[in-house]
Amino acid sequence: MKVLVVGSGGREHAIGWKIKQSPLLKQLYFAPGNAGTSSLGENLSIPQNDIPKLLEFALKNQIDVTVVGPETPLVNGIAEQFSKNGLSLFGPDSKSASLEGSKLWAKQFMQRHQIPTAPAEFFSSYHEAEKFIESASFPVVIKADGLAQGKGVVICHTEKEARKTLQDFMIEKSLGKAGETILIESFLEGEEISCFALFNGSSFTYLGEARDYKKAYDQNKGPNTGGMGAVSSSDLITALTRKEIQEKVFTRALHGLLNEKIKYKGILYAGLILTKVGGIVLEFNVRFGDPEAQVLIPRIQSDLLPIFAAAAKEEKLPETIFLSPDSCAGVVIAAQGYPGEYKKGMKLPDLKHLSEELLVFHSSTSFESPINLENTKFKSKGFVNQGGRTLTLVNSADAVKNASEKIYRELNRIQFEGFYYRTDIGR
Repeated sequence: MKVLVVGSGGREHAIGWKIKQSPLLKQLYFAPGNAGTSSLGENLSIPQNDIPKLLEFALKNQIDVTVVGPETPLVNGIAEQFSKNGLSLFGPDSKSASLEGSKLWAKQFMQRHQIPTAPAEFFSSYHEAEKFIESASFPVVIKADGLAQGKGVVICHTEKEARKTLQDFMIEKSLGKAGETILIESFLEGEEISCFALFNGSSFTYLGEARDYKKAYDQNKGPNTGGMGAVSSSDLITALTRKEIQEKVFTRALHGLLNEKIKYKGILYAGLILTKVGGIVLEFNVRFGDPEAQVLIPRIQSDLLPIFAAAAKEEKLPETIFLSPDSCAGVVIAAQGYPGEYKKGMKLPDLKHLSEELLVFHSSTSFESPINLENTKFKSKGFVNQGGRTLTLVNSADAVKNASEKIYRELNRIQFEGFYYRTDIGR
């Protein structure tokens, strides 16, 4: 099979790494990919959101299945464009992708189909939202309706914080159109968990769980980011909780989608909080998480390529996707200043001395200068950052803590000048 992976992050590197292992693979392409993915297949100079060029390439090169990593092209309708042209694509259409593209639509969908979720109010008027918070019980959670690259959710502990967030989102338009409509949601206490399932339009197969670390700094301090690390383990939740989540979240979501005549094909990711009354959905995403993918995918023992292809063609999925009993941890290396302003083009340290046990997934990296790729090892020097998050270092072990400790022992031997990472992932 010829496969095209759309995206440039660590998630897409992990997806490509797994697909590369399939005996069914003939040729692997990334659009646009990064310095790390160049060791797995061919990087294309096509932006991930340029749907016409992606479609043109897929048609010309007779791509058998396209796997879309990020949410924006899905929300913008890449699935419809490929389908119209007879091409298979793993990812939901734009209507289905509203589960992530619009928090308002997702919240109303959950309410219609009795999927457990927090109470919320919606506002498109700054003054009405401001009036509401005057009598609100704090803390509250303010969410931007649209896509905001992980920066559209703020927990506000005081009325002052809530007013500032409303000002940022709705007046200053710090998130652009994404913050024109906002949700003010009840704050829930508990541990967060990310759960994943594969859909083929008429059924789903449950995949597994991960937990990510959103805050920039240790002890969950600082601003929200796209994720500074993650862990995946079979013991993150109990078997009973897993069964309850499958029934109350994914089965109800499937029935709701079918009732509304929506064929969902791809990954459905439910971000939940585990409260005293059970799992409550905080949000839906319509793709693998990043960095959750980097710790969940290495645990998958099944060949994902035929499963992606089957889902894209609305064919039968396997009843079970087998996961390793080992746990997995991943630590993200980010540019100083991220998620705010940061420098690009900074050289990453030489990683060739890292233990071969560690996986290194790249995000928004490029080569410092033109390199003959045939003579370049995967962990060679010469990488520079083109984004805020640059690498995810991943390790597996019999327990999350042991997987994490191995990463930190390796990191202690390397100087990341101009970059930073949390020191408490998995700890």
